Amino acid sequence: MKIAVFGCGYVGLATAVGLAEMGNEVIGVDIDEKKLGMLSSGQVPFFEPGIQEMLKHNLAEGRLSFSSDIHSAIQFGELIFSAVGTPPKKNHEADLSAVLNVAESFGRYGSNGKIFVNKSTVPV
Repeated sequence: MKIAVFGCGYVGLATAVGLAEMGNEVIGVDIDEKKLGMLSSGQVPFFEPGIQEMLKHNLAEGRLSFSSDIHSAIQFGELIFSAVGTPPKKNHEADLSAVLNVAESFGRYGSNGKIFVNKSTVPV
């Protein structure tokens, strides 16, 4: 299956690497070009046992790649995961702007048959 995972932080990267390890073709999408460069070279910006080895393996196998191109990623994926951050605002409410941006992009660029999965922490 072809999958796009938006957000390459802890949750998104673990999801992307795990799905690639299962044999899926995965694009990890993020707005941070520096992070994308690190990930594309096999470096993980946080500690999670085994993730760096799986990242390198799936990069080498061609099942995992990284991009900042939202449109292409949505066109690529049959399944679109949103795992973007929801940091607290000054009033302690969740900042949902990144979640809403991904959802809006999916609405704009997605087509029939694509499935959207939200893994971001959002209020009910």
